[in-house]
Amino acid sequence: MKLTIRNEFTGNEITVDASKLVTRAKLKSWRRKLHADDCTSGDSLGGRGKQVNQSAYDALLMRAEQVLMTE
Repeated sequence: MKLTIRNEFTGNEITVDASKLVTRAKLKSWRRKLHADDCTSGDSLGGRGKQVNQSAYDALLMRAEQVLMTE
């Protein structure tokens, strides 16, 4: 399932395949596309603000946070 992640602070957005495995490397890549490395806007996915599919976004965010806590 394709999911768009938006960061309203930077105005950037990306589309990812939310059905695939989430890894630290993917999270780093997504965040880098959404804002600069030294920018603190955004959550573990790099998103900020209202998302198009909020429930799917929240599910992916939970998976991302689990990856960051366990790896």
